[in-house]
Amino acid sequence: MGIDIGTGSSRAAAFDLGGRLLFSQAEEYPLSYPRLGWAEQDPEVVLAAVIKALKDLTARLAEHGYRPLVVGLSSVFHSVLPLGKDGRPLANCLPWADSRSTQIVNAWKKDPAARAWYARTGCPLHPMYLPGKIAWWHANEPELFARTARFVSLKEYIITRLFGLPWVDYSVVSGSGLLNEEKLTYDDDVLTALGIGPERLSKLVPTKTVLGELSPEWAAATGLPPGVPWVIGAGDGALSSLGTGGVTPGILTAMIGTSGAVRLASPVPRVDPKGRTWCYHLTEDCWLLGGAINNGGIVYRWLRDGFVPDALRSYDALNTAAARVPPGSAGIIFLPFHSGERSPYWNADARGIVFGLGLEHTAAHLARATMEGITYRMYSIFQALEELAGPAREVRASGGFARSALWLKIMADVFGRRVYVPTVPEGSALGAALLALIAVGALPDLKAAAQLVSINAAYEPDPENHTLYQELYALYTNIYFKLQDEFAALARFRERENKESACH
Repeated sequence: MGIDIGTGSSRAAAFDLGGRLLFSQAEEYPLSYPRLGWAEQDPEVVLAAVIKALKDLTARLAEHGYRPLVVGLSSVFHSVLPLGKDGRPLANCLPWADSRSTQIVNAWKKDPAARAWYARTGCPLHPMYLPGKIAWWHANEPELFARTARFVSLKEYIITRLFGLPWVDYSVVSGSGLLNEEKLTYDDDVLTALGIGPERLSKLVPTKTVLGELSPEWAAATGLPPGVPWVIGAGDGALSSLGTGGVTPGILTAMIGTSGAVRLASPVPRVDPKGRTWCYHLTEDCWLLGGAINNGGIVYRWLRDGFVPDALRSYDALNTAAARVPPGSAGIIFLPFHSGERSPYWNADARGIVFGLGLEHTAAHLARATMEGITYRMYSIFQALEELAGPAREVRASGGFARSALWLKIMADVFGRRVYVPTVPEGSALGAALLALIAVGALPDLKAAAQLVSINAAYEPDPENHTLYQELYALYTNIYFKLQDEFAALARFRERENKESACH
């Protein structure tokens, strides 16, 4: 079984030993946005969703006579919440989407000592990472900072509640900005800058560490039979690469869900001399080089919910309409930076742009342009990764966008590579289950696990479309770079407005 603790939902999925999906249960929960640039999440709501999804799944397994062998954990990267001495939250969790520390991080970007962190941590300076968030608490809520016994991710909080263990896996912490990836220890310089010691963080353990089994109380709450071991697992992006078969060099994995990410595997940690990509841990001999975007499917949903007629409010209807629009969206170029930019240029001030809009354009044109714009940003990461780690011969797709034949064809045409869609859409949950099988000795290694990933469909690139998209991508890139000063000026305006509204 694999449990994937995501941004907007938690999913529990069960697979047979051949990697075939048996059943899957998901429970959704909201993000709240109390102020401009802020995002928060109630960790108790997330824990309840995990328990509910697991309980519903175990009930279905029992109905069909299946007995769980092992449970593996996957979770979203970059979340943090403060725990008191009693192990309970002192405040809501700050997810990756929270950018309240932008000013702090922008100041660090001018500091040579802070800029040197990237070479050791594999995490560029950006508000989504934990240093900025912890520093914001220190500067703006010093009493809360002082009362915090331990800063933890959502996954660590759930492990603390279920097992009473103050542990974190190398994978989740490799996406925090706190880990020295060569030494696999917390980075002394980063912690010193934040005013904390390692005693205020969790114990570091390998991703194949067995947590043990649940207490009778939690076993009853989840419906799991006694004796089922849990494995700590890894971060969702790393496990998505495993669950889509992308753990060997040359296989690119591309995920678009709420956000998006592009990854290539490496046997050793690597950082980009230009600072465009990150480096996260899966196992001792598998690291994922990649980049992520804030604005994936969340932007397509934003368009659907607020800007299309009622007849196109379902994704199927909107996708069908968009498919009737030719490649290039009749001249619309969409820059999807609604909540800033992560990879490859890490500009939290960037904001969304629709360029080339005319009276002839419809909601269908905007829908296709949105898909293309998001894919262009993924392509910019793809280019950086090929420059860093060598050519990618194929793409493995996962996430909600992998249910759209149109979007997959757009990716094949933009990237100029064949795009494969695995049979199991829940890549992170499958990856968690496969890593758990390795941990308990049911599989020998990652290579054997990846061979269990089956392919459902493939999309071939069209050379003419690829040429067209290369022309439009060059325009897209030029527009982005020409507006850097304007992005910064607009950010200053928003910050001023935010302060004034807070005073009222």
